[in-house]
Amino acid sequence: MALSRFPYNRRLLSLYIEGEERSRIANRLRQFFDEQLKRASSSLLWIFAIGAELTRFHTSQLEYTGSNRERVRSLFETAMDNPQVGSSVALWRLYLQFEVVLGSGDSAKRVFYRAINKCPFAKTLWLDAIRYRSLRNLIDEEEMNQVIELVTEKEIRFHIDPIELAA
Repeated sequence: MALSRFPYNRRLLSLYIEGEERSRIANRLRQFFDEQLKRASSSLLWIFAIGAELTRFHTSQLEYTGSNRERVRSLFETAMDNPQVGSSVALWRLYLQFEVVLGSGDSAKRVFYRAINKCPFAKTLWLDAIRYRSLRNLIDEEEMNQVIELVTEKEIRFHIDPIELAA
């Protein structure tokens, strides 16, 4: 199999996932990613593994059943605990977006604070607190002021004043 020789090839991974989704044999896809992630961990493999799970359980109303939701969360948590990929901004943003889409406000807020703790250098994570209205609504004025102070303290520059962004 070509993927055993080139496990990080995005095109091959995409084709493999597409083929497996058509065959409706999900466990084979899970086994493949479990084996690959045990051998060598990379952000790309985690993104594809999580994406395959999200695609598998996606319904027309963007709803996930409880066990499916927990399976995806478990994958995210395992990835974030991995020292090689735990500081991946792309994975943190994907995790945050997953929680926001589900409407899990407290979980989204928790993920946001963990993300900026692991990746304090990532401007996009700081902007996500402002960008996602459902997350912004959960952060009270005092917490938003703390976020803005941290942005200023870390000398992260925006093209407009962070206070204007929060308004």
